[in-house]
Amino acid sequence: MRKYQKAGYWLGEVVGDIIENGRARFPDRIALSFQGKHVTYEALGRRVNRLALHLLDMGHRPLERLILQLPNVPQTLYLYFAAVKIGVIPVMTLPAHRQAEIGYFADFTHATSYAIPKAFRGFDYVKMAQEISSQTPTLKHVFILDGDVPSGFISLTTLLEDPIEERENAQAILKEARPDPLWPAVFQLSGGTTGVPKLIPRTHNDYNYNSSLCQILSGSGPDTALLIGIPITHNFPTTFLQ
Repeated sequence: MRKYQKAGYWLGEVVGDIIENGRARFPDRIALSFQGKHVTYEALGRRVNRLALHLLDMGHRPLERLILQLPNVPQTLYLYFAAVKIGVIPVMTLPAHRQAEIGYFADFTHATSYAIPKAFRGFDYVKMAQEISSQTPTLKHVFILDGDVPSGFISLTTLLEDPIEERENAQAILKEARPDPLWPAVFQLSGGTTGVPKLIPRTHNDYNYNSSLCQILSGSGPDTALLIGIPITHNFPTTFLQ
């Protein structure tokens, strides 16, 4: 650890810092585009912080696990960065995973939260979430991407529309919740070619360094536009987004 710090590989930054850095450097530039709509760094920062405050208000605490199983939509990024910003660890699952994988991840990680679409490509995620919740005592919150929200589930749209930052001392709360850079930031998954994918913990320090190297080797920078055609929760696109 000291070797990496002394060499300048680990800079003591957390994954969530990228949001505030972008917001400070170029607030009016486009951070992401989706279906013809654009989100600036300023808007991205506001939405990430809003969700982070809601997660804390709901009782989320550092090092708790959140299973992230959302498709390629802006809300996936909002929730991912909101979680890592307050030390909650996203478990980066894929939309194609089903009860065998998600049930195992929920049980093994003692997950407290789970984020899903209501349906995607003809599959009913609500029914699966209900079954997994009944078998996982630690699972307290299930977030729904959109549509009518079943009883006991939480609408991400509703949270994003609720300006909790106007009722709270947002800056002080988020500063207090900032995780240690040596903590796990995210649980990525192995390929799963020999069975259920294995969980791979990535710390804030090492994931940030990994991201910086990927950008250098690919020649990407502030003016690069990245078209993502694979699940955004996969390790490759997640690394490039930081």
